[in-house]
Amino acid sequence: MTKIDTRFPVLLGLGLLLASGLVGQQSQLAGSVPTGTASSTPLALTLRDAIERGLKTNLRTLTSATASEIARGQRQRAISALLPEAHGQISEIDQQLNLKTFGLNFPGVPPIAGPFHYTDLRAFASMSVFDYGARKTYKAAQENLRAAQLSIQDARDLVVQAVAGGYLQIIADASRVAAIRSQVLTDQALYDRAVDRKKAGTSAGIDVLRSQVELKQQQQRLLAQENQLAKDKLALGRAIGLPPGQEFTIAESAPYSPLAATTADQALRKCAPPRRRSKRRTPSATQSRESPPTTATSAPPSRIPMARSPWPVR
Repeated sequence: MTKIDTRFPVLLGLGLLLASGLVGQQSQLAGSVPTGTASSTPLALTLRDAIERGLKTNLRTLTSATASEIARGQRQRAISALLPEAHGQISEIDQQLNLKTFGLNFPGVPPIAGPFHYTDLRAFASMSVFDYGARKTYKAAQENLRAAQLSIQDARDLVVQAVAGGYLQIIADASRVAAIRSQVLTDQALYDRAVDRKKAGTSAGIDVLRSQVELKQQQQRLLAQENQLAKDKLALGRAIGLPPGQEFTIAESAPYSPLAATTADQALRKCAPPRRRSKRRTPSATQSRESPPTTATSAPPSRIPMARSPWPVR
């Protein structure tokens, strides 16, 4: 009989489940609930406004808040199982009796007796002295609520990170567009100069063709970067809940600011932790402690000369 290894299908299923969970979380970060109506006037969007909109309308925060409310309801239900129960009942009865149905028939007595009217009021109370299962259920519900609250905080942090990253990505895309546009203008000037030089007869036609190719390449780069900027703006608008078709501009740009001049010694002093000086014994000190003190009367050891052998040593 051949033994079938079932570990690979199990690991594959766990991997697919984890991948689907990650994809679902990313899709929640990219989606939101649109609020308001689109206007023709572009919206000046700051980083703070974008983050506030994302925290209010992003699907990740909304789903986390819903899960927290569900956990809070389960906790209340678990608490109710530990508290004493009391309920009451009240009834009001108004009836008549037909004596003939009971086989009673007296002459001169009406067959219908009544009506009879009375009120019944009762109260019931019950309490479980010790319920181990209910206590464990309450503790589990309490921990679930705490985990849901931490999930809300985690979701808020992820939304802030995603929105701020998208906002800064748009700023970077706009800077790249401006840089490539300046490069296009430079290549356009070079191409015009090459055309003029060819007309004057001081340049060959291959120079004009080379300048034209470089100009077309930069124009293609500019078109691709502008498309990327538009895609990133759509992704940010979808993440913060802007209505479809609403144009917006970045109100806060990040201008270039050079870093403060820092020398190599200052950088090493900031990064390297302070070293502790360890007391180690030097070989000279150890030898001086181990060697006995010499006196003036003690004579050095005598050396005996070795006689040389007449045969060579092989």
